[in-house]
Amino acid sequence: MPFKMQKLHMPWTPQGLLFLALLGSILCPPASGIMDPSPEEKRLAWKYPDCSHLTAERGYALVDWPEVRRELHLNPYPENMPAVFGILDKLRGGSAEYDEEARLCIMGIPAVFFFLTKWTVDTMDRDEHGRPDEEAVKKVTVQYSIFENYISALHPGLINAANWTFDDLQIGRLRRQILQCYRQLEAKTANGSKFPPLKVYVYDEVDVPELEPLLRSQIYCSRGQWGTDVQVHDFFATSSIRTDDPAEADFFFVPGYAICVLEGNLYTLDEVDDLYKNLVQALPYFNASGGRDHVFVFGSGMAQS
Repeated sequence: MPFKMQKLHMPWTPQGLLFLALLGSILCPPASGIMDPSPEEKRLAWKYPDCSHLTAERGYALVDWPEVRRELHLNPYPENMPAVFGILDKLRGGSAEYDEEARLCIMGIPAVFFFLTKWTVDTMDRDEHGRPDEEAVKKVTVQYSIFENYISALHPGLINAANWTFDDLQIGRLRRQILQCYRQLEAKTANGSKFPPLKVYVYDEVDVPELEPLLRSQIYCSRGQWGTDVQVHDFFATSSIRTDDPAEADFFFVPGYAICVLEGNLYTLDEVDDLYKNLVQALPYFNASGGRDHVFVFGSGMAQS
């Protein structure tokens, strides 16, 4: 029997509205086309994080990646941007060139697009209310998508060990900056529109430091079967139903990527269990309702156990 929308009698209660909001986010298909390095490329990345193994292949590469990495260390951001723009000019914006350079030096292209994306976020035009320009947000989204395409398959331990002057925590901060831009645009376009009265407060690691271990490796955890945890977090972080005032919140969203940090060998099962126990005790608004208005997401029954 075909499904008929009129058969779904969802009351306009906070619980009903939360269900519809989550349904909309889950039905959005994930991005595809992520470049997954071969086992040999990953082995070389762990063995030669500075890409020093390229000495014999340098004639086939357009970029001297060991020298680029040295320059990044000598000239921290934003002083490194002339070098970044020079590399992009040399590669001529071609995906084939990006792919070949990423094959030769697995962290080179991600480093270039990390700093390009960061530069665009930091320098984008904003209106008198501090809201970003819509075209600038579209531009930074494309840049970040390219960055994500080349780095999301890499374990955070590899990213940190490679030390191309950025790490997993900095990636997370950049990602949150971009999500904040989307939230500001959402608020701008939703201004004056009617929406059922539902407000969700989203905890973050600034207010609750105990969250930080459970929010590691957002870009790594956003792909594959674990991605739901991150996608639902992204939805609430950017949605117009989010509130920064806990006093007006109908629900409190507690983000966490339990199954990803577990399967990614960042923590053991016992450690994840302890992290959540400590987290619940640290949540400032949990006891007011005994946790009945707090929403946790577990993308796996193993994580929930």
